[in-house]
Amino acid sequence: MANPPTFHDRYQQAETPWEIHRVDHNLVQFIRNSGLAPCTALDAGCGTGSNSIWLAQQGFTVSGWDFVEQAVNRAREKADAAGTSCAFARVDFLEMTPPDGVFDFIFDRGFLHCFKSSNQLHEIARVMAALLPENGTWLSLIGNADEIRQEQGPPQLSAQQITAVVEPLFIIESITASFFDSDQQPPAKNWVCHMRKR
Repeated sequence: MANPPTFHDRYQQAETPWEIHRVDHNLVQFIRNSGLAPCTALDAGCGTGSNSIWLAQQGFTVSGWDFVEQAVNRAREKADAAGTSCAFARVDFLEMTPPDGVFDFIFDRGFLHCFKSSNQLHEIARVMAALLPENGTWLSLIGNADEIRQEQGPPQLSAQQITAVVEPLFIIESITASFFDSDQQPPAKNWVCHMRKR
């Protein structure tokens, strides 16, 4: 049995259905409703940078990190074309030593749910916590395991799994059911998880 394609493979083959080349409506809604002022922000698992670029256009000082070099290169090209300044970099979150408290806000769209094991999920939560100061904000869009699908879609976590991973380090301000922005119909359901570092 062949190994499943990696993210590198999928970017090479242009098989990236999660890339919609526009900001996700969940991020727009959060920024408009939360009162979060422009600050230093990290787009974790930024892909080709659409959400990073939108945040920069709102006045945030944005870094976008992704494991896939090809995605990071495309993100830089898109930011240049949009006339925005974002600091894009290739980063392996499981191998990095995170600098302390360098971002006020972390956003991820379908990043946390890409990690398979409990150990990896807890490590990602630890890295996110290290990157934020006390009371720093993390907004995560996560595939919703309450959705039963007939076709392929994003990985899924239950609300219980999310809580078990993040609560030791974060206060969950809200976790609500929504859906990813998507060019596919119907769009996949997600959790919108708003957290604050303890």
